[in-house]
Amino acid sequence: MPRYKWLLEDQRSRRRTVADVIDVLHSQGVFDGARTAEIRVGALQVRSEEIVGLVAVFAESTTAETIFVVKLPSSKQFRAKRQGSQDAETFDIFRFHEAIIDGSGAVELADGTRLRAVELAPALPWSASMHRNRMSLEELAVDLLFETLGEHRYNRSPEEYERLASLIPHLKEAHYRVNERLEQLQKKGQQPYSEICYFKAGDVVPRYVPFPTKISAETLRKGLIALGFRAPKWQKHHLTI
Repeated sequence: MPRYKWLLEDQRSRRRTVADVIDVLHSQGVFDGARTAEIRVGALQVRSEEIVGLVAVFAESTTAETIFVVKLPSSKQFRAKRQGSQDAETFDIFRFHEAIIDGSGAVELADGTRLRAVELAPALPWSASMHRNRMSLEELAVDLLFETLGEHRYNRSPEEYERLASLIPHLKEAHYRVNERLEQLQKKGQQPYSEICYFKAGDVVPRYVPFPTKISAETLRKGLIALGFRAPKWQKHHLTI
């Protein structure tokens, strides 16, 4: 089963184009002109109740042991030129889902439309300062848990989310796995983020803390609940009545 590796996560807000993604893949030595990568777009409802696209590019290593992931800013639209045209058009971001890109920067959408000079229009003007491409501690805990299971939670179907939920062990074992993974990352100096966002209801400005060396079981439990992988205690009680 392949493992997932996120590349240059802290530079996500600076990327706008498919060419930026290709540059990242080339710079990390995981992509060449003969290979292709797939774009996936997940949906996120923001506080304004608008739906934006969470965009990431997935490139499989030549040995198929690792899938490299490069994220782009959350967007609602992108602009591109059709092959043979000099005029840029605006497209809905969800047309980007399951598109294929090659080393030249050409993009083929799932419906066969071929595009070039693709550039995203970030949907959230506050995304760079609010998120700074760092995730919350709770999200990090869940992602680390899935890493230990050889899985990830991004851009999955409802059926796949159910399967992922069924893989999650008892909280005590899950907590052990998360901190064991943190220890491995610390020893290798491979922490994927320099900082973690700390933000709760009522805060005006988010705070950032250094990448953790330990994560509590309660933080992991809250993350699993927030992301829909575990039912809160009150709900479990309600279901048994």
